[in-house]
Amino acid sequence: MGDAGWESGGQGPRGTPSSQENEDAVQFGRKFGLGCFTFIVGGFSGGMVAVLIGMLLEGAKGSAKCDGLPVCNWYVYAGFGALLGAITLPTLVLNRLRRR
Repeated sequence: MGDAGWESGGQGPRGTPSSQENEDAVQFGRKFGLGCFTFIVGGFSGGMVAVLIGMLLEGAKGSAKCDGLPVCNWYVYAGFGALLGAITLPTLVLNRLRRR
């Protein structure tokens, strides 16, 4: 009797997966993990860059300053930047991997 429903020698309907199936599963796992990692990194980096752009814009407009904050409405800039970064970075990385 095989381990966890697997029968030895690839005999029967529940045989071992082929090497191509195994390689496809490993490649999918790597791409999925890389996509999740770049989603998080893209969100943080996009939010920080957007707050920096917000600081420059608010400084150019001469808006009032808030004590202890880079920009009074920093959460708006950070939210839009995080959303944009979380979408674009994984898209760019996974498209680059697909071209090979």
